[in-house]
Amino acid sequence: MQQISEKRKRRGQVTCTIGIGVHCGEVLHGFIGSNERMELTVIGEAANWTARYCDGAAGGEILISPAMHQRLWRYIDTELITIATKHEGSLGAYRLKGLRNTARN
Repeated sequence: MQQISEKRKRRGQVTCTIGIGVHCGEVLHGFIGSNERMELTVIGEAANWTARYCDGAAGGEILISPAMHQRLWRYIDTELITIATKHEGSLGAYRLKGLRNTARN
């Protein structure tokens, strides 16, 4: 996204930044609506928590939940932070700083 925004900026075009939030868990997915308007949606507690991490991520930032961190800690460098949520108060999150070199000799 940064590379695309830089190219657009050089051309005088509108740029944007995105923040990404990642969580894991069970969800229900499927199509809802009518024949006139059908949409694919995902519902469930994991989808709700993912939305909290997405909302907390600043532009250019990737936040992961503690549940994701438990699965990935060997492969990533992170920083523990706290994000504010509307309804749950403060929420622990990990800011992704980079990938670890996991090459074996």
